Amino acid sequence: DLLWPVDSVLGEMGFVILDLAEEEAVRNGRPLDREPDTGAGRYLRAYARDGRFIAVLHRDKETGCWRPRKVFA
Repeated sequence: DLLWPVDSVLGEMGFVILDLAEEEAVRNGRPLDREPDTGAGRYLRAYARDGRFIAVLHRDKETGCWRPRKVFA
């Protein structure tokens, strides 16, 4: 009851579910050029296919790509 998932406070952000190649790109700090699965604000939550929370992404205004802001796994 005392520990909450890291992403529990980010519930209002949209999210994207990454395929394996996208997951590797995010883990290595490379941007993604794709639309979110839900929501479209300035930030997105990024998840692996198995549901693990991977990162917070932010939209690069110049390129329109999603760049890793904080990678957790």
